[in-house]
Amino acid sequence: MAHIESGREIPVVLLHGYPFDRSMWREQINFLSAHGYRAVAPDLRGFGERSDKLQFVADAAGCETTRQAEAYRTITTMADMARDAAALMDELKIEQATICGLSMGGYVAFEFVHLFPARVSSLVLAGTRAPADNEQERQARAQQAEQMLAQGMNGIAEASVPKLLAPLTLAEKPEVVAQVRAMIGHANPEGAAAAQRGMAERRD
Repeated sequence: MAHIESGREIPVVLLHGYPFDRSMWREQINFLSAHGYRAVAPDLRGFGERSDKLQFVADAAGCETTRQAEAYRTITTMADMARDAAALMDELKIEQATICGLSMGGYVAFEFVHLFPARVSSLVLAGTRAPADNEQERQARAQQAEQMLAQGMNGIAEASVPKLLAPLTLAEKPEVVAQVRAMIGHANPEGAAAAQRGMAERRD
């Protein structure tokens, strides 16, 4: 499982937002590792270096190619991502950690606590929420998944950046804007679409 690890002592697992990858935590990792923490940031399933590792299972009927059928039916659930994070902790011999999730990573963190409560020493939830999606939100996710599969991620990046960053950041920090736009633009549409479906189906 692709990940960044830095520092020693107190383990903190950082779960990135959507549709980002582990590189979004770079500054936090530098800070935490300099202050006595062992920071671990994985690429969640379908993102970053894991974007080509999705295992598709689908029926190709009615689609031009099997891959198209697979992309339109694959779901990556929050439980899938939580189990991946637990498996990485096993690999790194981390029994218990602070679990920190941003946005989608927060949904994964909720699921991690549900599945592995004894492995959570503390929980950090940033820009996320506990309730499940309502029907309108689920439909919006389905539409966005279809859009990214049909058109790629550049349009999503252009539409998302103004919503994700504060006006001052947009005006005065072009390097941050460029980094966020690049992360979204480089995301694999199939992985992002599978995660959208997973977020739509997450538990309340």
